[in-house]
Amino acid sequence: MKKFYPFVFLLGLFCFFSCKKQTLFEKISSSHSGIHFNNQIVENDTINPFDIVNIYNGGGVGVGDFNNDGLQDLYFTGNVVSNKLYINKGDFKFDDVTDKAGVGGMKRWGRGVSCTRAFTSATM
Repeated sequence: MKKFYPFVFLLGLFCFFSCKKQTLFEKISSSHSGIHFNNQIVENDTINPFDIVNIYNGGGVGVGDFNNDGLQDLYFTGNVVSNKLYINKGDFKFDDVTDKAGVGGMKRWGRGVSCTRAFTSATM
């Protein structure tokens, strides 16, 4: 049994040094992307997990080509902040067209998002 220890040790070293760090995702700053959305929930006497059981389950992001330009656009829903629509301009840059498209909604509790082709390039 002891004669296998060096083999196991060498195999472990080989595996450790042969692994390369592969990054699947890269962080992109909001100054580059133009996306400035924060679904921040500040707990207080009326907004807290005791009164609103699903306080951290709301909101969401929808991805779809809303203006039919072949690029995936983003629609964020907020809990206590207004929704935001960002049109993809390529190279991970987005324009906020929420007011222009009239889809900001009220500062109400968003419970998710579903994307359809409800917008056209004429409205943006």
